Amino acid sequence: MQAGALTCLLDDEDLVQARESVAHIQRASEEALEELRLTVGLLREPGALEPAEPMAPVVPMEPVPGLDRLEELICSFAGAGLQVTREVTGQARSLPETVELAVYRVIQESLTNTRKHADCDTAVVRLGYAPGALRLAVEDEGKAVAQGSRRPLEGHGIVGMRERVAALGGRLSAGPRPGGGYRVLAELPLRAAGIEGS
Repeated sequence: MQAGALTCLLDDEDLVQARESVAHIQRASEEALEELRLTVGLLREPGALEPAEPMAPVVPMEPVPGLDRLEELICSFAGAGLQVTREVTGQARSLPETVELAVYRVIQESLTNTRKHADCDTAVVRLGYAPGALRLAVEDEGKAVAQGSRRPLEGHGIVGMRERVAALGGRLSAGPRPGGGYRVLAELPLRAAGIEGS
């Protein structure tokens, strides 16, 4: 709320960058709160009762980002100079909110790393719907990275993606491609998430 109020106070044209930064803080805070809400929901034991009286007024939240917002995400990177191609194999179907959020965040983090560190202007997002799993690959053709090394500043992002996927019973790997560039691979089991294969 403080970040939102501060944007109204920053009216000078010289403070355009400051306004953008504050707006980013506000968006990131809203996303973090929504993810916290979702995490608490996952941790709540089945059958646990909601509190009789909420401690604070319930404010309607934006929907949790999922694959229905993938095109919007891709367009946001196009605006920053990164052209992203999307490829889908298998029969696309509705997935649990937790899986959709995890996949969305892995794609978002991977493309952010590409934009910041790859020194290239193209990337590919591949989604594969298999009977028992959703497979994801995000690849770029950026500058070659020595095997065993990593692009600057991405270490925590990769760890976070790995933890997010592992929490749903999946696995994630990330590293340089043999011919150059970088690849993030993730696989999330759908049966474990309550989805029947089709």
